Amino acid sequence: MVTTYQPSKKVLIVDDDSSIRETLSNFLSSKGFRVESAENGYTALKVLQRSPFDFLIVDVDMPKINGIELLSYLKEWNINIPSIIITGNISEEIRKEASRLKVWDVIEKPFSFNDIFLNIQQGLDKTELLNQK
Repeated sequence: MVTTYQPSKKVLIVDDDSSIRETLSNFLSSKGFRVESAENGYTALKVLQRSPFDFLIVDVDMPKINGIELLSYLKEWNINIPSIIITGNISEEIRKEASRLKVWDVIEKPFSFNDIFLNIQQGLDKTELLNQK
């Protein structure tokens, strides 16, 4: 598939690890994305209420509202944003939940920035194709 990367798409990074949020934010910003971040699912919900996003990167294990709960809330509210899950502990249960929630991919930490970038591009491309139909 040919990637039709479009700069200035908005990405929300949700992770309780500030170094991951900062490094990913810097990397994605350098690729032309507009990036915001949240330290947990609760804060992410507040951010999502005030502004739309084109893509989500969500950690699983976080305080208050974890990544699976966040994505479940969005699904219940019919908010469809392409997403990837990042986690240090991939389990069969997480893969099942990701499938149920129609998450684009599950990526294990430590991850490659290129893997993240390619997943975002592919997720955005697929979403754009579906929206054109």
